[in-house]
Amino acid sequence: MKPIAKFGELPFYVDGICVFAATDGQAQAITDELFIIGERSTRIFDLVNHDTSEIYKFKQMVSRGKDLVELPLSATATEVQQALGKNQFAVKVYDIVSGDVLGYAYKFFTHKFVLSNGLEVPVVDFNKQTTQPVPIVPVTGVIVTPKTISALLPNSVSGTLIVDVQPSDATNKNVTYSSSDETIATVTSSGFVTALKNGNVDITVTTVDGGFTAVCEIDVKTEVQSISITNASTPFQPGQTQQLNATILPVGAEYNASVDWISSNDAVATVSSTGLVTYVSNGDATITVSASNGAEPKTATYTALTRTRLQGIEFNHTTFTGVVGGTDRLITIYTPSTASNQNITWATSDSSVATVSFGVVSFTGMGTVEVTATSQEGNFVATCVYTVVSA
Repeated sequence: MKPIAKFGELPFYVDGICVFAATDGQAQAITDELFIIGERSTRIFDLVNHDTSEIYKFKQMVSRGKDLVELPLSATATEVQQALGKNQFAVKVYDIVSGDVLGYAYKFFTHKFVLSNGLEVPVVDFNKQTTQPVPIVPVTGVIVTPKTISALLPNSVSGTLIVDVQPSDATNKNVTYSSSDETIATVTSSGFVTALKNGNVDITVTTVDGGFTAVCEIDVKTEVQSISITNASTPFQPGQTQQLNATILPVGAEYNASVDWISSNDAVATVSSTGLVTYVSNGDATITVSASNGAEPKTATYTALTRTRLQGIEFNHTTFTGVVGGTDRLITIYTPSTASNQNITWATSDSSVATVSFGVVSFTGMGTVEVTATSQEGNFVATCVYTVVSA
């Protein structure tokens, strides 16, 4: 190989560039050959691999100028020259494929080289080439944060996992990512997770060194946008039951959604956790259902009507003899007595003989007359026949 050197001067050797001092994760020497190919400007050189199939590209070079100030990769040739001390020079390292500047190697001021595989190679000696391998700090474990994620479509669909490879000074901190079900969520090589559909999925982080793993469990749900009760409000009698059905939108939002039912008046109607309504006694009760899977709950209401159905009516008597100018009071008996609708309509067959108002019959002339009451519910009829004589 050819060492790095300024034109016309003796070479100097820097660990990480003198390849026998650079090692991979198994402490094996890297055998890439690096060459200076030309001076781009004063005291600045380009460094490339001897071909385009290099095994390890330099990812970053951590360096400081004479004032111990780190120089950015975007530094100009003049800025690099100004950062150097007397009789010092620099090597510019760039990616031969993309042309991107990867860093600068300053004589006397280069600290370390970071290779694309994550290996950090420190600078040991500028004056001699060493064949001693760089000490390897093995990986002992890995931690991923967060350990659990609840992703809510269509909003919380992506995010980046934070990975902590231990110990902090481990030589090779490279990791790989994998998804247990890429139809539910995918993960990129940098740990960027994208949720796709409902389901549970594990994202596993594996260290390149040692194969240690950590898992992030992800529960993907679809946000509930609306909920409705499809049943019509129809009166039911005490003791009867009705199964209510809730429709959650959009389709898929019902997955792992928390659905709660509640009655405003359990004395009138109760409701179970599955929406089964039991009608208890006459009255109205509001049944409310709410659904949520992480966002603000959505609600819908239903009016439960409990009514006791009327089965018949009759009077306290069916015949009566009265005198002109007198009265009689008819009492309506409802079956059952708790019937919800006890509305009736009164009528007389001959108002010249008798009139009726709210069950009070007034005799106006001699003769025979029928007084009737007809129920609003069921059209049940009760009749009393009156014989009216002179006083």
